[in-house]
Amino acid sequence: MADLVDLTGQRLEREQIFERIDVLPPYYALTDVALDESNAITATAPIEQPLGYEVGPISGAEAGRHLAICGSIAAAWANPKAGRFHYLATDAEIRRARGNLPTDVSELRLRATGSMVDKRTAHATVFASTPDGKTICSLSCYYSVVGYDMMRKMFSDHCVESPPDAPNPYVELIDPEQVDVAGGHIEIALGPVLPERCVGHFDGLPAMPVAYLMSNVTAAAGRLLQRQTANPDLRFSVAEGSVRADGLAFSGENVVLKGEHQGTRYGMEWLYLEAFADTEKRVGAVHLKVKPEDTD
Repeated sequence: MADLVDLTGQRLEREQIFERIDVLPPYYALTDVALDESNAITATAPIEQPLGYEVGPISGAEAGRHLAICGSIAAAWANPKAGRFHYLATDAEIRRARGNLPTDVSELRLRATGSMVDKRTAHATVFASTPDGKTICSLSCYYSVVGYDMMRKMFSDHCVESPPDAPNPYVELIDPEQVDVAGGHIEIALGPVLPERCVGHFDGLPAMPVAYLMSNVTAAAGRLLQRQTANPDLRFSVAEGSVRADGLAFSGENVVLKGEHQGTRYGMEWLYLEAFADTEKRVGAVHLKVKPEDTD
């Protein structure tokens, strides 16, 4: 059993956090954020997104979202330079704890440690556990650190006002426009990136969140494995996931996922998927090692 996460450190208010990172609600959903004696960030994360083809307690996409945000806060507090920055996740590895995990959990406790590799690169390690201390998963993530104003200067053509009073898009799974499966390959058209699906990511510069991309990646993996195994009820857990974010898909750009089943080994299924915006711009690549689960 992991050590229980101590939530009694120096409490960080949302206003303090949003002065350093450019992620806002509802994409940001952490509570009880604090800085402990060892300069680690602790927080509570809700479980609010449907599991789709995965088994609980939390989907790989939602776990990655909360852990990466918590890690960015740890990186921001490790950054000696004051100010508001984008901490753009560029390379990340998520691992699920082995063994049987509880499924009747509504929130997780997070603990993140961060450091600056250089002035433009940060790294964080984050662990998630149940309230009683059972480890669920971990994340190792590198971030590209870009100033708030510089980000808007670089991508001024994509600046769009955030839609007012948009519903929280992160509590549902949005069906793609088109799915094509042939042999061990799959192609999914997600359609255009809509500002209302990017609320909180980012302020006035809506870009497709990695969590939205990953929820579609895992959905693609499920569809592909169901076809490969001829089992329409197949469910799985993400044992390991390696994510490379090459760029951002901005509002109005059309996103397509292309993937393949790479094989079966030691009871695990291996898959590789890439995401492209407007046909040619690769915005991400994901390797997944998933474990089919018996849900009977």
